[in-house]
Amino acid sequence: MGERFVKKDEISNKTLNKTIDLVEYGKELGLEVIEAPDLDTALLIFTGRILMPRSDNVEIDELYTDTMQMLSFELCNRTNSLYSSLPKMDLRFNNETNQTLKSVEDLINNGADAYNNSKYYSAGSYCFGANVRLSYLILLRKNLSNITISDIIHVLEKNIKGIDKKLSTINIKTITDLESFMAVKERLIESQELLERAKLSSSQKEMLYNLAFSSERLNSAIAWLKFLDNRGKVFSFNKELLENSCKKRLSEVEEQFQYIGALIPLDISTINQEITSAYNDFNNKFYELCLYKASKAKAEINTVISSLSIDESQIDTFISHKLKITKSNIAKETKKGIFPILGYSYYEYADSLKDTDKYSALLYSEYAMEFSNLDIYFKNRERLYFYNFDYGILIVLVSLSLISFLGGVIITSKYYKRKKKRKKKISI
Repeated sequence: MGERFVKKDEISNKTLNKTIDLVEYGKELGLEVIEAPDLDTALLIFTGRILMPRSDNVEIDELYTDTMQMLSFELCNRTNSLYSSLPKMDLRFNNETNQTLKSVEDLINNGADAYNNSKYYSAGSYCFGANVRLSYLILLRKNLSNITISDIIHVLEKNIKGIDKKLSTINIKTITDLESFMAVKERLIESQELLERAKLSSSQKEMLYNLAFSSERLNSAIAWLKFLDNRGKVFSFNKELLENSCKKRLSEVEEQFQYIGALIPLDISTINQEITSAYNDFNNKFYELCLYKASKAKAEINTVISSLSIDESQIDTFISHKLKITKSNIAKETKKGIFPILGYSYYEYADSLKDTDKYSALLYSEYAMEFSNLDIYFKNRERLYFYNFDYGILIVLVSLSLISFLGGVIITSKYYKRKKKRKKKISI
């Protein structure tokens, strides 16, 4: 995407970056270069035909809206309750506390704005982030004994196991059920992992933060249980079908990971850990969780590729276009009687973040894309027919895209490393 790329020449072990205009470069080769933001547009240019009409009208499921509104209302009420119970006068107003309180107030304001604009998932996510910080400050002030901390950990572990046991008895019938199951399961695992970190923490502050985060993450897992009610189009989710769906997505992810691993001189070990975890779930026959983690890994790989292949000045346009495509995909799903609650939730959150945190917006837009069409793994794929066109032109297009991508690696690797240090916004 874009008309500029960086050409790499190796001279005496030094890398020379040269900026070239692709349109002018094409003229030198006797080619007309036309910018195409996606494959649908490229195919329209080649064939004069629209492969598949795009729809932008998303029919938001009323039950989803009602459930998410209630969920976000409860979370934001908890925020207000925690904030009100915080004895600010008794806190030592050091820099860390002041910064935490300032971030809480910002999140509360963002949550209120999102709720008033009917962006209930975003509102819940902002309030969730505030709740983690507030719970931490409250635990910090209590000066808890080791015995009390052990009791808190014991209660949390007991509750996590109880919810997990309840989850194992639920019959998955729809895509909504599947996505809700994924969301609950992942949050239970994260809650348990945070508890383990708390036990191994090197400082009391780190331990209390992990405890607060674990407790709030468990609350979000319980909140997602509200969506496990068999709403939407019914599928036959047998073990064999789930196993095959996970195999397909793992295959896609592995291919992409090997590709960028060979081309990109960056540390992508965290993505590798996610893929390894997905394989472990597959081997343990936890196919739903495997599909979830593989989908997240795929989105994170796409985020890396996007970060490397577009100029920073184009990020706003790119995110807007990505959201537009995702919205179209969700619209197609709703017409089939499927409302992808994870895909839509992440889409809404990405749209909410696009003006304030572009990296998180890009990441959540990729999450939205991957979770907006999971049904393709649970049915026979339709055959795709291509109209006659000049394949030589296609080869040139692919070649120029590859040159642009490789050049982007050189100029943006430092930019990606800077962004990688930033934490993504947490969500409910």
